[in-house]
Amino acid sequence: MYVGVRNMFYRAATIFGAGLDRVPRRHDPDAKTGSATHAWSQSMALLAVLFFGFGLWPRVGAASAVRGSLGRGAPCPEFVREFLATFGSFFRRAENPHVLGFLLLYRFGEAQLVKMVSPFLLDPRAQGGLGLTTAQVGIVYGTFGILALTVGGVLGGLVAARDRPP
Repeated sequence: MYVGVRNMFYRAATIFGAGLDRVPRRHDPDAKTGSATHAWSQSMALLAVLFFGFGLWPRVGAASAVRGSLGRGAPCPEFVREFLATFGSFFRRAENPHVLGFLLLYRFGEAQLVKMVSPFLLDPRAQGGLGLTTAQVGIVYGTFGILALTVGGVLGGLVAARDRPP
């Protein structure tokens, strides 16, 4: 369930960050909202406030969170020790080079494609592209594309859950 929720928010962030960001806005010279610097400053300030708030959010078992130490007597939360132990055990495994190779190359083709998609969509038809404007690319690729990915992910999850052995 949490992976689905995380994926939904990731896709929504992609739509608002990549899709709607490219939609042209009316230029208002008197308004600060026309400034990219001001927009980024507002975004980063909002994120800072959100992350600070999430950091203060009460956690289950917070009273027993500080146990043990991390060298030289510094307090070490339990989750940090568990993370370091898990991270260390990953690199002690025998098949590690194969696993690392798989992790690094799994989405290599898609990463290459992502870099080639924008020039293809923006280049004129005479050069072999589609000749779209940046606003059209933002809507088609950044909004409808992400919506299609989200719907496909939900449908794929339903099919996978339906065909799961008991």
